[in-house]
Amino acid sequence: MQAIRNTCMAFRSYMAAHIFVKVEHLKRTHVSRLQCLRDIVIPSCVHGLPANKGMHLDDENLKTCVWILLHTLSLHSSWRPVDELKRLGVIRTMYFLIGTANSWNGGSKVEILKMSLDVLWMCSAVPRIQMDICESTLKIRDQNVESLGVILEFCEGEMIADSEVQFAALRVIINCVCAPLERHSGRLALSPSTSDTLVHVSDSRISCRSVGTPYKIRKQRKAQMEFFLEKVWSAIRRNNGIMILKKLLYTETPITEADALRGIACQILNGLARSESVRQILEVMPLIANSELCGLMREPVLQERRAEHARFCEQAHLLVEKITKKRIHDFPKDLTKEKLWKWHIVAHTKVVYNDKELLQLIHQHLIKKGMLKTAENLKEEANLPDIPASRVSTRLHSIGPL
Repeated sequence: MQAIRNTCMAFRSYMAAHIFVKVEHLKRTHVSRLQCLRDIVIPSCVHGLPANKGMHLDDENLKTCVWILLHTLSLHSSWRPVDELKRLGVIRTMYFLIGTANSWNGGSKVEILKMSLDVLWMCSAVPRIQMDICESTLKIRDQNVESLGVILEFCEGEMIADSEVQFAALRVIINCVCAPLERHSGRLALSPSTSDTLVHVSDSRISCRSVGTPYKIRKQRKAQMEFFLEKVWSAIRRNNGIMILKKLLYTETPITEADALRGIACQILNGLARSESVRQILEVMPLIANSELCGLMREPVLQERRAEHARFCEQAHLLVEKITKKRIHDFPKDLTKEKLWKWHIVAHTKVVYNDKELLQLIHQHLIKKGMLKTAENLKEEANLPDIPASRVSTRLHSIGPL
């Protein structure tokens, strides 16, 4: 058990070091492209580091670096450290450790499991590994089990009740589900089956990489990424991922991490909600239809975790906007499916004004402001009647017998 723990720790440190070096290389060669990423502060990992000193592998900076790679590595890109781990069977071994960890006994079980998930999380910044996670299967107790299904079970927290394991498993799912449709872009894109979906103004920027790239090539790349993500989303649904994430939204244990777990679960649902079929499922669930999500947003599970609760509310707000395809400025506490439907009717109702009534309204406003001469000129030029235009008969007058 101790040998397995040390080996997993070595692989985790190996991948973390390569990720920092890769991001440092991107900073030096593609700094303009990295600057297009929204709300990302590129960490300085190697700058000014003496040759005889080791890097300080900070977890927060590591999360940022993985997120950067997730947005910059193309669909068919290869990365030698990850390719070597896959060729040597290390990634397959991580699957095996995750699949059999529940039957172990020993104090190092949780630590081994967390480090194995961390290795998969860092490797899954490469799209090929994301697909490998969704397609690979394990043989556990003479039964074939999907690796993705095992990871989702650890997200639920019932097999091993440890919040660090839950967070590690959720990070792997985030990489698989929340990958962008267009690399080097912060665009909030939706599945291709809907043409009238919501796109935030702040997110609708053209990516730096797309500038100068022919339109047909960009369209082809986006179609390939859409097909890729649809397969990932289908794998999540096939393994009961939506219900597991929904259950995490209601979790209250452990009380110190419940708000953070809710925020991450809602972030993953936002990634899934880019699919039209997932949006249709979420729309009829009590989460939206019965305003249960609004109830969860009212108060944090733990008052000291208001920052995590605020992030959850932000993700929940975006989720409702994606499902309803409408920008919600003032988020009501009693949001229901009936009100969402009324908003939809109002938003798509064309209002037609009577031109004469509109001019009469302007005429009255000018009189109230003391602009009598201007009001009289408007009345004469527009031939406004003394009575409201809506009362003026529009019937044709008889011209008498011929």
